[in-house]
Amino acid sequence: MILFHCPIEKNEHVHSWISRVHMLSGNRVFKHTANFIGVKDSCLKPFSHSHTAKDVITLLTNTYHQPEAYFFDDNTTFPLWSLTFSGDVYREWRVKNNCVMPKCFHLGKFAIKSCWQYCETCVMEDTALLGHSVWHTQHQLPSITHCYKHKTLLMFNNPKLRDLRACTLPQEYKFEKCIYNNEALLLKWSRFVNDMFLRLKNDKNLGHILQQRIRRYLNVHHEMKGSKSNLVFTPLERNFQEEVPEDLLKHLFKFNMVDFQCSTNVLKSTLGWERPIWPKHPILWLIILYWLKDKISLES
Repeated sequence: MILFHCPIEKNEHVHSWISRVHMLSGNRVFKHTANFIGVKDSCLKPFSHSHTAKDVITLLTNTYHQPEAYFFDDNTTFPLWSLTFSGDVYREWRVKNNCVMPKCFHLGKFAIKSCWQYCETCVMEDTALLGHSVWHTQHQLPSITHCYKHKTLLMFNNPKLRDLRACTLPQEYKFEKCIYNNEALLLKWSRFVNDMFLRLKNDKNLGHILQQRIRRYLNVHHEMKGSKSNLVFTPLERNFQEEVPEDLLKHLFKFNMVDFQCSTNVLKSTLGWERPIWPKHPILWLIILYWLKDKISLES
């Protein structure tokens, strides 16, 4: 019965909801709550594709008699992953909630945070409206730094806000704001990522359409490999690195930092041929779209 007394809120992340269920249960450790309600006890991270997220979506579906896709679209960051997978694979995943996707961090060179974030103004508004705060889905989109609603800096703490199994509600935290070299640029980037998230959420075919549109514009194909691919990707990467703001590349990728010795070709890593064919993290597709946003249409 506790599930019915803890409804999921609009724009609340599924992991935020199950964390609140755990807090209301009175159990000391999440494992006991997870066993009782039938979900897997694994890390509650903001954009992980864990068995817990899959189980929680099923639990919400059974509790509130809504289709899996309803919570998949509104209460996870997963719509961004439609950029990564083929249209058929993404649609089946969304509708059937039948698989756990890889983490897509095969490069191991991302500089983006993987902890929970909150907006101080949203916390006050949530508390006034609901009596408590929640962890907003759109505050957890990978790489963003600003609130989608108030355009103010999001608050975070990497060590303390990694896993909601050991966290409480956002209203309990008072962290210092992070200082960025180019906050105006990161606000622009955050707005772009949020805008793409909403577009992808509202049009389930857009991710696959944009994949194909990028390949056509750059004239690169899935079969390209070896020296042939180097001839194509080397000049493209040079243009990419010159035209994308350096501060943004440093925000996203460790290999753009001065003290990071290894370099990586973003375009070849995303669009080139490799084996095994790893899923590409949506950040790779988003930065390419940001680069080409004035050259190709972002509409369906």
